Amino acid sequence: MLTSPGQLLGAVHLYDQDGLRRLRLSVFTADSAFAGDSTLFLSGDAELTRPINWVIPAGLTPGLRLTVVARVDDFAGFTTTDSVKLNIANGP
Repeated sequence: MLTSPGQLLGAVHLYDQDGLRRLRLSVFTADSAFAGDSTLFLSGDAELTRPINWVIPAGLTPGLRLTVVARVDDFAGFTTTDSVKLNIANGP
């Protein structure tokens, strides 16, 4: 359950035979009340799992949609994107 305040906890699993170069994570709400970005430069591993731990601030309206976007670049120049949409729930 995602609450405000709260934490977004999870993991992203990455695989690319050409070697992983960069992971860009974006988190934002539909009304732009909350947004964040993070970029990790990677060492070229073909596969890895990275944890996600984002602090969700207080004051976000229950039912508000939060989107997480992961963009990954490989060393051959290809990029792929995946996303998930979550809703802020009523408090604990």
